Amino acid sequence: MKFPFQTSTSRHAIDLLDPPATGAAVVQASARPGLLSMLSMFTLNAGCAGWFAFNVSAILAMAWLVVATAGQIIFIAVPMQAPPDNDVQAVRQALRRHVTLVAVLAAALGSIGFFIFAPGNAPALALLGMTVYGMAVAFSMFVSQYKLALQVAISRLMAPAFLMAMFHPHRTSGFFGVIGLAFMVLMLRIVTVRANQFAELVRLRLIDAQRNISAEETLKRLEQTQSERLRFFSAANHDLRQPVMAIGLQAKVLRHQLDADALKPVMQQTVAALFQAQQALEALTNQLLEIGRIEAAADLLRPTAVALHPLLQGLARQSPRVSLRCPDDALVWTDAVALQRVIGNLLDNALKFAPQGRLQRIWR
Repeated sequence: MKFPFQTSTSRHAIDLLDPPATGAAVVQASARPGLLSMLSMFTLNAGCAGWFAFNVSAILAMAWLVVATAGQIIFIAVPMQAPPDNDVQAVRQALRRHVTLVAVLAAALGSIGFFIFAPGNAPALALLGMTVYGMAVAFSMFVSQYKLALQVAISRLMAPAFLMAMFHPHRTSGFFGVIGLAFMVLMLRIVTVRANQFAELVRLRLIDAQRNISAEETLKRLEQTQSERLRFFSAANHDLRQPVMAIGLQAKVLRHQLDADALKPVMQQTVAALFQAQQALEALTNQLLEIGRIEAAADLLRPTAVALHPLLQGLARQSPRVSLRCPDDALVWTDAVALQRVIGNLLDNALKFAPQGRLQRIWR
């Protein structure tokens, strides 16, 4: 499986569905904080609400704490499971659900900008800005690794407070709003770059994992090929030994016959046996060379018009058990060497494994 890849400098938008395993890994890495983390967040929210209750408005501070806590409960209660890494639709749905949950939590926490906004109160505005900025940093570090979810979260967290301040007629509030929006733009840029880098890191890890799998599969194929090659050469060694031994045996017989001044017909029979063994050895050697050329991709098939009768007649002479019936003018369009090798292998197997008797080959 191939993974299209470009660096973040050449492509700003990372497609988490190509491959879908990237999106699945991002969702899995964006696991929601545990109960202890959410309790810590609630404690911090309660501390901020207490300060604002004493310095701004107790009712509005408690109202924000209730909304923020409700957003945390929804974020924890709604199930969110990692999707299969090979299902594009499941990954797309998981990313959408994750964005929705993050948006709900960010909107609940960011509502502090509506509830607790004290124009002209510099300490309250400063604490509000630090609270919103701290929540934005926490979101970018612990809540999500998905670019779109982080962009939505930063906007929901920071925009309410800073927009209200910027459009308020009070000078201090307007200055606070302008500085806050500048921080929001900076945070959006930071989380976008960070999320893209994380997605690229996930993509690289997937590519490395796929390459490792491909390397292991290639190694297994090479080991299997080597094992098959060893078995083939073992069988070839056995097949080559028979004609070599036959040649040696017939040569000894011929020498004894020459020493004993044997009759000419007897010596001719021995020479014929020698010639037959030599042909068998030559055929096996040619087959080995042919296989070597095929493995080296040095011998391509060259189809031509091949006269079938002479080719089959030459093969039939290998054994007296073989008889041939084939039209003299039979032609086939094929590679002559490859056809001879295939039919020769079939004939050898028939001679080895067929019951004793004559073998008849009929070609029409």
